[in-house]
Amino acid sequence: MSMILYEMGYFFERWKASLLETEKLKTQHMQAQLETLKNQLSPHFLFNSLNTLISLIPEDAQLATRFAEELSRVYRYILQNQGRELVSLRTELAFIRSYVFLHGIRFGNNLQVDYQIEEKYLDDQIAPLTLQMLVENAIKHNVVSVSKPLYIQIYIDNGQSIVVKNNLQRKNFLPESTKIGLENIRQRYQLLSHQTIDVIATAQNFMVALPLIRVS
Repeated sequence: MSMILYEMGYFFERWKASLLETEKLKTQHMQAQLETLKNQLSPHFLFNSLNTLISLIPEDAQLATRFAEELSRVYRYILQNQGRELVSLRTELAFIRSYVFLHGIRFGNNLQVDYQIEEKYLDDQIAPLTLQMLVENAIKHNVVSVSKPLYIQIYIDNGQSIVVKNNLQRKNFLPESTKIGLENIRQRYQLLSHQTIDVIATAQNFMVALPLIRVS
């Protein structure tokens, strides 16, 4: 009898600890979502985009129209998906292509993004805006110039994760660290899938792998 009571007490404590951990993760997830909403796109991005658009209008009306359309797609995506926990990889990649196009007008061939995504993975799910945060961090923290182009690769690794990888050429004056953004993503994935993200930094490259989530 005492053994049964002991086991019941043990499992009750485990159950209680599990509930507390779940509530803790929910709180962290809410904080992460709030941080994401606050930092969806920096004011500098909008300011730079509007300046670029203004300069394009007298020079190339057709390109200015395309730029305005892509900018509209970027903010429409945010409004439509800011409250969602997951979106399809197909949806997020369409958003990223618009986002990269806007930066491409500013940086030209000095910014090169290579996508290697097979069709069969496009219905897998990821947390919205995570790819954008990683691409933004790569641009924000590295030199992007004629002599030092920035190369970003977005590809599937082993069918299990999507990777954002860039060559490292850090600015002499570094903006605020990426740790907050990475911790935000880490917390979201911990709650959504109980999986962790992988962050690998070498002397030449910086890489983040996000788990692909398959919803049956």
